[in-house]
Amino acid sequence: MVTTLVVRLCFTGLVASVQDATAAAAASETKQGLVFEPASRLALDLFAPAPDERPSPVVLVAGEPNDAPTPGRRDASLRALCAELAEAGIAAALCDWRAGVETGRRDLRNATEWLRKNADAEGIDGSRLALHGTGAGIQPMLELAMEDDVGAAFSMHAGVGYVIEGLRSDLPILAIVDPGASPRTRAGVRELAHQLELCSAPFTPLELAAEGAIPAITRFHRVRNDALPDDPAAIDDAERAYDVARVCAERGRAEPFHRWLDRARELGFTDVARVLHDPALVRMRALPEFRRWIADHSTAARASLCRPSEPGRRITIRARVVERDGTSAVANARVHLWQTDRSGLYAYDGGDDGRSRLFAHVRTDADGRFEIETIEPGGYPKTLIPAHIHLTVQREGRGEQSFELVFDDDPRMVDSARAYAARIGWPVVKLVDQPGGTAAGEAQVVLR
Repeated sequence: MVTTLVVRLCFTGLVASVQDATAAAAASETKQGLVFEPASRLALDLFAPAPDERPSPVVLVAGEPNDAPTPGRRDASLRALCAELAEAGIAAALCDWRAGVETGRRDLRNATEWLRKNADAEGIDGSRLALHGTGAGIQPMLELAMEDDVGAAFSMHAGVGYVIEGLRSDLPILAIVDPGASPRTRAGVRELAHQLELCSAPFTPLELAAEGAIPAITRFHRVRNDALPDDPAAIDDAERAYDVARVCAERGRAEPFHRWLDRARELGFTDVARVLHDPALVRMRALPEFRRWIADHSTAARASLCRPSEPGRRITIRARVVERDGTSAVANARVHLWQTDRSGLYAYDGGDDGRSRLFAHVRTDADGRFEIETIEPGGYPKTLIPAHIHLTVQREGRGEQSFELVFDDDPRMVDSARAYAARIGWPVVKLVDQPGGTAAGEAQVVLR
């Protein structure tokens, strides 16, 4: 049962559109037992998409080792994946390989060389090659990916983190997690994604069912592969405009990124949370223009300060903003929140809170309430300052007021810290354990 899919995506080849899938399925073809290593009689099954004017990219798939290859009897679940790729316009080769990292890497290299050598005859593009591994095939696949000029490597297992050292950091990451995955598997994927981000490798975590992965990949990579349009007015589809904005962000082009993001907004794109937590936009997050865009368009009373991949204890805080009398609700106030990660850092490079990775904006509802989901922040390293979440509250026509949410069970909340919080009006949140290792708490913010 396929539960996770973690993809390193850089090759400009996942180009088939979802709309073409039905036609591709009708004309796709499977060739079994194509021998790529005559001495050992190692072979592969090639799942080819419908013929197109342009040769299709190809994914080499390695499951468990197969020392005694039998055509047509390779892993059934991987055959289903290969068929799905072919239907989406991407060729897939399910290959034999022998046990052992070095031997397996050599066998996979021979298979990639065969695919490149026979690309014209098979109607594939050998220059747009990706590798996939699952089970025992993960390590030799990733070892080869790190030394070969392949555009992508992906796996259906969360345990690829043990080869994190040496990963090429110039490639984006796509992590697709089946909502039905076990908590342990999901936690593993989150930790892997976090480690990749620490390596400065941008990635895109998507909470999707495994069967929904291929259309999501192909749609975005069709945009990445095409020449980007210059005039936002030429696009009348919100999702396509947003995809162009994402490509601009990946390439570090801030000005066109904002133009296309605004165009997506004009066309009805309203998912601010998606923009806030889209790792394809990682280069934009520190820019003041990006943060202003999030602030200007955040109108919901509920937000998350971090992505699902962020390590740490997940917490939910339900808060209410009231007037100085302690009871009158403050409706439609702008609330800006930001915090450290579990290590007590605002940014990976140790930068100050002006560039905090973990932030969000909300608007209070009619009863002055808002709700945030995040991770429990860490205290600043080498200090006794209690862990906290910053927040500012601004009402229409009134000045901004600053507060900090501190935590009752924080060992740094000594008597002097509690007295200071009470004197200055900082809410003290008492977290209560919830199922699944999470926690929840409540706070009341009293304006001065």
